[in-house]
Amino acid sequence: LYTNDALNELYILDAPNKRVVITDKSGKLIKQIVSDSFSDATSLNVIKGKTETSLYVLSSGTGNVFEIKSPAGE
Repeated sequence: LYTNDALNELYILDAPNKRVVITDKSGKLIKQIVSDSFSDATSLNVIKGKTETSLYVLSSGTGNVFEIKSPAGE
């Protein structure tokens, strides 16, 4: 689970289901990102910039970090 005061969303890492679920802070689903690469993910971080938001997912099995970018507000 990841959020902070600058974010309007909650980011939930659901590795058993190979996904990251994004909701608003009241729990309403915004979207989910599904990838087989998330099956052994252990942590995530979000950096929100002025023009885009970057989501970083760490895979403990491979040591890989997956970066997912989206325009700000998406």
